[in-house]
Amino acid sequence: MQEGKAKNKEDEEKTVKLCLIVEVEYNANGVPRKFLEGLIMGAVEREVGNGMLTGDTAAEVEHWKAYVSPFCRDFGDLDKVNRDKQTLDVPSDVQEKVG
Repeated sequence: MQEGKAKNKEDEEKTVKLCLIVEVEYNANGVPRKFLEGLIMGAVEREVGNGMLTGDTAAEVEHWKAYVSPFCRDFGDLDKVNRDKQTLDVPSDVQEKVG
């Protein structure tokens, strides 16, 4: 795993706020929506508790929040994420709300 050190002073940031978008489409096969929502939230809570947001770095999570919603915002084609830069083209109206 990469150590995650800043290359120079300009790369150092005291506080960094990021957002992870996970979209899941189930074939429910009779499993109730509420149960599936609980599974997704449980997965997030488990991974946060296991240190998966910081890995083997000195970073510390100050605050995190998650919610599960049946109303997915269309963030474009998640299959076309720029894998080199790990970025996704987010619609400008969403950038304004988050940026």
